Order: sequence, then structure tokens, then C-alpha cells
Amino acid sequence: MAVARAALPHESCGLVSGHVDFAGLDGDVMILALHPVANAARSPTSFSLDGHQMIAAEEAIDRAGHVLIGVMHSHPTSAALPSARDLADARVYDPNSNLVHLIVSMQGFVPTLRAFRYAPDGSDPTEFEVIAGP
Repeated sequence: MAVARAALPHESCGLVSGHVDFAGLDGDVMILALHPVANAARSPTSFSLDGHQMIAAEEAIDRAGHVLIGVMHSHPTSAALPSARDLADARVYDPNSNLVHLIVSMQGFVPTLRAFRYAPDGSDPTEFEVIAGP
């Protein structure tokens, strides 16, 4: 949430790493780290991961022995729900729906975090339950 707050009034973004304990889409994902990446778009309504910082984040994920689980971005003034742009971008950058997409809403007094996997065919995304670990 601090990453999203620091980026205001723009969207923040980053890569999420950890461990995957499932086959297919029916199991658990354990997030171990957020790797902030600058929003090259510098926009309150869209994000674009800075290429150089994204490569550095991927190298850090490898060094930690984690796997890339997903992408995080924030919505400064709207709900933690995928926007039409989020869905369109996912069809381009995650066409096989391999990633979990975390959205942090900074709308309101308390930030809200929701997690989704977008469907390759453009149908409604699957929402995942977000729980705190030990």
C-alpha cells in the first residue's frame, strides 16, 4: 500500500513474486515479495512498467528463488476492479492468463486490495481471495 500511496496522483505498478502451490487455476498462490517498478506512463488512469526496472525486478526474483506470480497496479481514485483498459492490456501482455493481477484502490480512507486472473477469451475475470499469511 505504501508503494501506491507514494505514487499518487499516478498509478503505481510492480511485479509480484513468490511460490505457486497448484496445478491449473484451482490452488494457492503465496506472495512473498512486491518489486516496485516505475510507471513509465506517469498517469492517474494507466500504467506501463518501466522496461529497465522490470528487468532488474525479474533478476531479483530469480536471485531470491521465487517465481513471477503477477503484476500489481493501483487505482488512485477508482475501485479495485479491472478497468476496460486493464482487461485490454491483459489480452496483449498476458494472453494465456498466466499471471495474477493485483489491484490496489486508493479510493476512500482505507486502501483496498483485490486479486484477479483475467480470462483469455475476455469473459469475466476470476477473483481470488486475498488472505494474510503467518
